[in-house]
Amino acid sequence: MATPIQAKYVDLTLDGSIVACAQDGAVNVTRDMINFSCLGSSGSKRNIPGDYEYSVSGSGMQIRDSDLASTNTGLLGLLQNMIGSTDTSIAWAAVIPAADVSSQKYLEGYGYLDDMSQEFTSGDLITWSFSIKGDGDIEITSNG
Repeated sequence: MATPIQAKYVDLTLDGSIVACAQDGAVNVTRDMINFSCLGSSGSKRNIPGDYEYSVSGSGMQIRDSDLASTNTGLLGLLQNMIGSTDTSIAWAAVIPAADVSSQKYLEGYGYLDDMSQEFTSGDLITWSFSIKGDGDIEITSNG
């Protein structure tokens, strides 16, 4: 019988400190395809793989954390990074779930925040969501 695999987290790091963790997330990788056709072919196109690009997105509940508040990081730090003039690259890590935790791997990379929102209703939990456009390569590591 198959064992369901439970997802863990996506975390965002700014200037070496974890500033946010998402309850759910996605890593989307796409690859450009260069298509061509040969003279005299029956009209079908051929493809050669090109460069890849990626984005990371997620959402979660906003929490109050005294450590994050005292260092002016957390979601406020991400927002300041997005609208300020610093434009610092954000590190991210996502768990690649495995049935055996000892064989678990992590996807890691850097990127720039290109979308962030905060959703709230009076008397309800505050949630937030983000999207990061990848910058550079994705790495697969053993120690997230």
